[in-house]
Amino acid sequence: MLPLQQAYEVKQSIIEYLKATFSFKEKVVSDAFYNFIEDPKEGIFKGPYVSLKLPFETSQGTEEMPLEIAPNFPPYKHQFEAFKRLHTKDNHKPEPTLLTTGTGSGKTESFLFPILDYCYKNRNERGIKVIILYPMNALATDQAKRLAEAIHVDERLRGTVTAGLFIGEGKDKGKFPKNMGETHVIENRDEIVSNPPDILLTNFKMLDYGLMRHNFHSLWSHNFDNPELLRFLVLDELHTYDGAQGTDVANLIRRLKLKLNTPKGHLCPVGTSATIGKGEDSVKLLTKYASDVFGEKFTPESVIIEHRLNSDQFFTVPENDLDAFIPRLVGLQQSRMGINENYDDYISRQKKLWQLPENIDAFNLSSELKKLKVVKDISKVASDSIISIADLIAKVEAINPEFKKLPDYEAEGDFSPKEEIITSILALVAEAKSDEKGRFPFLFLQIQIWVREMSGLLREFNKEPKFTWRDKIAGKDENAALPPYFCRECGASGWLAVKHDNRNQFELDPLEVYEYYFSNHKNIYFTNTYSIDNQAHHKIEEYEPSTTITPFVHKVDLKHFDETTDQRMHMIAYRKVKEKKNIHTCPECNSVNDMSIIGTRIATLNSVSVSQVLSSDLDERGEKYRKVLAFTNGVQDAAHQAGFVEARNYRFTFRASLQKVINQIGKPVDLETLKDEFIKYWKTNADPQEVNHLEAYFYRFFPSDYIGKAQVEDYRNPNTNSFSKAFEKEFDTRIHWEILSEFGYNASIGRTLEKTGSSAVSFNKSLFATTYDQIKDWLEKNNLETIEKEQFINFLNGILHRMRIRGAMDHEFLTKFRTKDLKLWDLNWMRDSRHYLNKNFGQRSRLPKLVCNNPQTRGVLDTTFAKTSNWYHAYFTKNFQMAPGNNAIINEFYEILFDQLTSNELLSQQDSKDGGNYAILPENILVSNKVANYQCNTCSSTLHVTEEDEMTSNTSCLGYRCSGHYEKSESEKLNYYNLVYNRTKSPRIYAAEHTGVLERKDRENTEYDFKQRPKYNSLNTLVATSTLEMGIDVGSLNTAINTSVPPLPSNFLQRVGRAGRSSGTALIENFAQNKAHDLFYFEEPLEMMEGDIATPGCFLNAKDILVRHFTAYCFDSWTKEDPERNQIPGLIKTLNLLKTKTTDTAFFINQFLDFVFENQKELFAAFVKVYDGQIETDLMESIKSSLKQGAFQQKLLGVFEDLREEFFFLIKKEKEIEEYIKEKGLGKEDDERKLLEQEKKSLWQLKKSIELRQVIEHLTNEGILPNYAFPETGVTLSAHVYGFKPDGAEQEPVNKSYEIVRSAAGALKEYAPDNFFYSQGNKLEITGLNTYDWSGQKSSLTTMRFCSNCDHLEEDVKAEKGSCPKCDHESWNSASNKHKFARLQAVKSINSRHKSALNDAKDDREQKNYRVSTHFNFNPNTIEGTWGMTKIPFGIEYVKDVELTQVNLGAGVPHSNHLTINQHEEVARHGFVTCKHCGKSTSKPREVQQFDNKKFHYGYCKHKEEQYNNVPNDIFEEVFLYRSVRTEAIKIILPVQEFLNEATQQMFKAGLQLGLKKYYKGNPDHVAFDFYSEYNKANDRFDRYLVMYDTVPGGTGYLQKLFDPKEFTILLEEAYKTIKNCACQHSGKDGCYRCILSYGNQYIREDLSRESAEDLFGKIVRSAKDWEEINQGISSLTKNGMIEESELELKFRYSLEKYANKREDEGYLFKEQKENGIYVYFLTLPIKNGKITYKITPQLNLGEVHGVSEDTRTDFYIKCIQLERNGEIIEDVDELMAFKEVAIYLDGYTYHASEKHMRFYKDLAIRDAINATPNIKSWSLSWSDVLIFEAENEENQIDELFVNKNRYNKSIKKLKRIPAATKLDAGLIETKNSIERLLWYLQNSNSSKTTSEIGLLALSFQEEFGAKAYSSTSTEKLLKGELNVEIEQPNGDSYLLSDLTQANELFKLKVLARLKDFDVLSKLEPQQLSKINKEEWEIFLRLYSILEL
Repeated sequence: MLPLQQAYEVKQSIIEYLKATFSFKEKVVSDAFYNFIEDPKEGIFKGPYVSLKLPFETSQGTEEMPLEIAPNFPPYKHQFEAFKRLHTKDNHKPEPTLLTTGTGSGKTESFLFPILDYCYKNRNERGIKVIILYPMNALATDQAKRLAEAIHVDERLRGTVTAGLFIGEGKDKGKFPKNMGETHVIENRDEIVSNPPDILLTNFKMLDYGLMRHNFHSLWSHNFDNPELLRFLVLDELHTYDGAQGTDVANLIRRLKLKLNTPKGHLCPVGTSATIGKGEDSVKLLTKYASDVFGEKFTPESVIIEHRLNSDQFFTVPENDLDAFIPRLVGLQQSRMGINENYDDYISRQKKLWQLPENIDAFNLSSELKKLKVVKDISKVASDSIISIADLIAKVEAINPEFKKLPDYEAEGDFSPKEEIITSILALVAEAKSDEKGRFPFLFLQIQIWVREMSGLLREFNKEPKFTWRDKIAGKDENAALPPYFCRECGASGWLAVKHDNRNQFELDPLEVYEYYFSNHKNIYFTNTYSIDNQAHHKIEEYEPSTTITPFVHKVDLKHFDETTDQRMHMIAYRKVKEKKNIHTCPECNSVNDMSIIGTRIATLNSVSVSQVLSSDLDERGEKYRKVLAFTNGVQDAAHQAGFVEARNYRFTFRASLQKVINQIGKPVDLETLKDEFIKYWKTNADPQEVNHLEAYFYRFFPSDYIGKAQVEDYRNPNTNSFSKAFEKEFDTRIHWEILSEFGYNASIGRTLEKTGSSAVSFNKSLFATTYDQIKDWLEKNNLETIEKEQFINFLNGILHRMRIRGAMDHEFLTKFRTKDLKLWDLNWMRDSRHYLNKNFGQRSRLPKLVCNNPQTRGVLDTTFAKTSNWYHAYFTKNFQMAPGNNAIINEFYEILFDQLTSNELLSQQDSKDGGNYAILPENILVSNKVANYQCNTCSSTLHVTEEDEMTSNTSCLGYRCSGHYEKSESEKLNYYNLVYNRTKSPRIYAAEHTGVLERKDRENTEYDFKQRPKYNSLNTLVATSTLEMGIDVGSLNTAINTSVPPLPSNFLQRVGRAGRSSGTALIENFAQNKAHDLFYFEEPLEMMEGDIATPGCFLNAKDILVRHFTAYCFDSWTKEDPERNQIPGLIKTLNLLKTKTTDTAFFINQFLDFVFENQKELFAAFVKVYDGQIETDLMESIKSSLKQGAFQQKLLGVFEDLREEFFFLIKKEKEIEEYIKEKGLGKEDDERKLLEQEKKSLWQLKKSIELRQVIEHLTNEGILPNYAFPETGVTLSAHVYGFKPDGAEQEPVNKSYEIVRSAAGALKEYAPDNFFYSQGNKLEITGLNTYDWSGQKSSLTTMRFCSNCDHLEEDVKAEKGSCPKCDHESWNSASNKHKFARLQAVKSINSRHKSALNDAKDDREQKNYRVSTHFNFNPNTIEGTWGMTKIPFGIEYVKDVELTQVNLGAGVPHSNHLTINQHEEVARHGFVTCKHCGKSTSKPREVQQFDNKKFHYGYCKHKEEQYNNVPNDIFEEVFLYRSVRTEAIKIILPVQEFLNEATQQMFKAGLQLGLKKYYKGNPDHVAFDFYSEYNKANDRFDRYLVMYDTVPGGTGYLQKLFDPKEFTILLEEAYKTIKNCACQHSGKDGCYRCILSYGNQYIREDLSRESAEDLFGKIVRSAKDWEEINQGISSLTKNGMIEESELELKFRYSLEKYANKREDEGYLFKEQKENGIYVYFLTLPIKNGKITYKITPQLNLGEVHGVSEDTRTDFYIKCIQLERNGEIIEDVDELMAFKEVAIYLDGYTYHASEKHMRFYKDLAIRDAINATPNIKSWSLSWSDVLIFEAENEENQIDELFVNKNRYNKSIKKLKRIPAATKLDAGLIETKNSIERLLWYLQNSNSSKTTSEIGLLALSFQEEFGAKAYSSTSTEKLLKGELNVEIEQPNGDSYLLSDLTQANELFKLKVLARLKDFDVLSKLEPQQLSKINKEEWEIFLRLYSILEL
């Protein structure tokens, strides 16, 4: 292949796909869009990138080969180094070895020959001598074939040395080989066990079984006799044994040694990997890791690295003798890639370009290339690193003078000569081989291209079209941007906008637009530019909008105005609403359901590129050898992508196949004849293997819309093994439909043959002329004599083309629709077996638009009839401008015309219930591959017709409003798809997934089919997860695709290493999703392509894992002792649990437990010894205790007791069905009976699947034995897919069942009811829960009590009464705060084939969103200490036993019955509504209640008639789903002053994760982080923590090691150092993947800042000397009131900034600035006719110099520094000074008013002193004031001084009538809280009316207006405290008593105000107390602040 050229092809194919998909009718929009996506910086492509690797260095041969069984080729240097370490010649003891060489370096051979040599030397000894352990079965199978071949070709080994593949056999065991063969090892399990091979290839799971099971005892018999027989243990792909899996394997290896009694130091370990860590200390880290895994000592000398030749070694010609030849420009131009040029022709011309013989072979070509200086220079540059073409050119220029002389650009020919040189040389490099047989590449060439998915595209508000990305949205002063829409029908495009009915602007948030658009929200508008002169964007007549607006829209804030300015755009916006839902209808053409958001996802882009790669003419190989391997990051994505790409390819293949036939015909042909020729050709040419063309024809063209409904095999007769003629006829009819649709119904949609200019159609002109002559008399009689013949012919040509492209073409499938009721029922041939492969149309589908002449209201047909105007009338008018525009005449004209066209057999006319309808007869349409392009001279509309066409020139444009005409376009640019459709190859894509959930047989069949491709429908595309990442040789594979960016560079390198292993040339495509992780690497591809690789980790002190392995070791020992008697039963069925009791002494578990108890001393001693002191003593002691106390025994027995209950449950359900059938008297043919029988069968299958489950597998899933997939017990999905026999089918459908286990953490959402799980070609809907264990002692259903305010969760029976034990909240005791919680253990999925089959309907998987709540329960008895820094504060606390519980609260929309849990508000109380009896479950009960096709029960349920009535009862349970795990954790108290918002919390978390990796010098991804809040009673607030916990159950000991101030400081320092020194700061970035970014934090990327993280960690690190041990627990660190105070100050500043930013458009502004090393702040507020700016200075001292009698330090001091009115700065100092200065005090209760820190009265004296000054006022704020101010919910933003308008309505109305009130702004009365009152004061402190405003506020607080009125004299008495003061009738001079008057324990207050002018008189008297109520204190501060102004 030519990878560089094919990379360019891929790029071009995607561009052309987009051009065909988004064919804008406005050229200016089209140009802007395509210029944007092709922009090298902002567009969707990066690259290509080149990697050119030089060959590996071979051994010099100076040393003697130490092997007898040696390679027959000169080994590479690194291979020979491995031979020297691993050989056993002359009793040499093989040494531990780690092979870390690159992909394709022969790592396997490096250990293969030494182990074969050892086996050969010991051939007389029977038994296992070598074990090779593989992480994936696919890899084991692949390597077994290689091993078989190596043994077979060597006569000494053949028949002497044996190897066995010991992996899972799968459900269908098949016939596995019993003997060694040429391409296979022994695979029959019985043969392997009875005659153990020399070499055992296995995986860790099977090795685990091999050690435990009695029936595998013989496998080790020879090793029992000779413990030294096993010499080598090889772990292939060592880097995969990371985290918990590494721990499992390390334990497994030690069990192997124990089982075989292997002497210490005897077993030689070997590890291989292409991707083990690089960077400093990598060797040290690697050897430690390997030592931990193998339990053997590795030294630095153990590590073998690769050695490649350098440039001078490879290019043996001396530099001065190299040929500096560079071709001339004319030669370069002539050698460029030609149109549809094939591989051989292109290579031949490149040889000629470089003056080489065209017939030179690949080997001699390599010799010639070595002589060229430019080849050496290119390889030298490209072998150092991966490099872009541009950088490659620049670097070659620097070292090659002749190359540099070439011009950068050659205008004549429009090309870059330098790029052509690179392209040409790399093509020859791909062709050249280094050996005469052509087996080995000359150089290893890899080309990579990166593609960004087109998601998140926005169009800027700009007069000239301009596009951008959502993630690069402009700053606040830049133009806004919103998602653009596109009409597939007419090509119109504009903006989608949201406008709320009560807001005069378009909303700025694009995410809100997406949400509203996809939910058909009524407030979506289709928006475009408005022009009075050019009405291109105005609606057409037929479009009837609900709303039309034409505002002048500000380009920045999108506010609407009535007048224009430079910053405003005149827009027109429409919306069409029906039943409160938006109808997505194009205003410019009135088409419905043709509107879309401009964008394309990866699934589509990937399908385009796969089609391109497989059909390229630049690949010299035949169709059989072409294949593509794509990778995804998840099992479900793999299934979805495979289904999508296969279905999407159908249309591409069909078009190319159709074009091939058109080309072969070679002349214009009518559609009927074309159909016959197409069918004839492909029935005899469809199978490339020339075996079965007819069958291949069916497979090649089986319609993709029938995926799931039917498949080809359904129509094969099982007796004759052939297909019926009836099926063949129906299939041919469908092919006829597809051909007609290609040139009709689908002609203008997508990349059709017509739109790409590949083939086109025309009509018969003579029939047009005849028709004119026939109606001419009528024209003259009706005053239409001005219509001339040529005019008429052009007109009729336009009419028929429009009918054609809208689908009005006659076909058999339309007959019933046309002749009956014009309903979908008839169009789809429902319940009519005459057609069963017809195209199906949905309710929202675009229908074929037949034409009628009568009025149409249903919109099913196009009509020529109009009362005012429609398209047909408009087209008549613009064609015949001199004709009268009388509607009645035009209507009659069309009737006459269509009748005549029918008589002339150009149209077909049929009568339906609604009248006649017309369609074009296909035989009148001619098709040709000679195409002429006609373009409208006004708009971008184009018609493609045959070259013979004589009618289209001057035909009026088909655009509704366009007045242009079609003119022939001579300069039609070459169309890419035209070239593609005319290629020689057009393979159908056959795709499948390859994931870990496949059964062995399915997996191996998939691999074989993909590798060998034996049939016409063999797989050519495989979509895999990590199962195919490693070491697997896919032979002819040259192309690998990443459909998303892998998490780590190690994954990436493994994946790209799959391609080009045999050819040496590879094309890699990397797609970036619209996610932060992917987009980061898209911007910096080299960071991924050449990124750092982390060393894996191994954690031996993982408690739960250790317990499982100890249990397994006990089984190992038990079965070894007496394999005849001590046996683990095979199948659960054999346990006979319905009759056997678990208490029976004969029960195998009881026998096993007796053995363990009797031999516990010896078992523990041996187990501890093999770990050589690496296991903590207390861990083993806890295991011993559990055995002594019986917990160990009870856990094992409980597993089988649960199983018994499950069986009884299923039997009970079966009986209930039988009883129901009997009770209802249902007959066998009754539909309900059939459904029930199917459900009964489902229950039987479920019971059977349990019975057929392996006992050992069940123990594994229950967490008793090691689980190598998930350290935590997994959740099982039991899925069933039922097929229904399609109409016309010959065979009964196959029903399929799947059992898929996922980790509990992932399953909590993946397996939640209502969600979908994608696997093995199916979209499986999760429909139910297993409820069999919801009763009994060990019920998985528990009633839990929960707190609304915190995360406390506890079983109700154990819960304390009263308030919450954790936060003291009263909600704990509420009757509504308890709920049923079900542990998620097993789920059900029952599906029909046609609904579950995957297709290309959606680019993305369908996923449901659920609310998940996380709860921590820290066992206080296991807190092992606390360390803290009290000054910050910052601290850590280690808790040995933590229960982490995650709860899925459901996805349901809450109705009136909802609850709050852990501060999750509005949670639907119903959670998951589940039938207790059948398990059917949903979190959306309303949907079930609303839709008839949804049910609350399975069909077999005896309660299936019962409906859920919104309350739980005997039938329905309302449950939340949960998982829980016990582990260890470190609680980290967050340094509160720093963590004002989520962003800084996330930053700290990211930094700690970084520090963790650096500290452990690896990637301990088993350590997770979560935020956590805990109520602190001491300060009445929630403390914030970051919890670092171990995801491995029981923990690993890693966190315990960190719980040391020195160690934790090292972690912090590592984080700080890395962040501080990261190079990204020098390239304009504020964070990268080397510092604070990671795959896991990609979704909060915008919150992360390297610079802020540096400040944050720097502060903590600098305080590291202040660590001290804390004896009162970690919460005591925050009890100090000063900390509360400090945080409050920051929170105040932050809340002010947030408030101002939200109101920036109102004139508010908040800025910060550094002055003399401290930050000061500037607050600008709007005032009448201007604005005022205050400077806010923190920590300012006041005293005598300021006129304050008491010395004090304010928290903030606010001073007016600038005043602006009417746009002018006020210079008058007096005016500035008129605004008062304000001293702000932020008082925390703990430090100011608590019993311990009573500063209240001193505070009051200081503030009195301040208020005594004329120009300064004090303002006191508490924590509550700030919280109230920043609350999101408006209801929570008010305090007790906010006037309740309802309560005080009468008083407010009366006060408004008083003259004094009309003179006031009344602004104070509108303020909601103390900070809003402060802001009001800052805006008005210069006013003399301030006091009156306070008086008005006070008087508003009167429930009974004027009830207490006093004279001024009486008021004075009242304030002095006199009693019985006289009340008077209110008058203007009266003082009225405000309801603010109050008395409590802390203070007494009287407030009065005079009615005529609101003069205020008040007295606020504090009482002397030693203990102050917090709420009274907060009220006092608010009153004091406002009353003392």
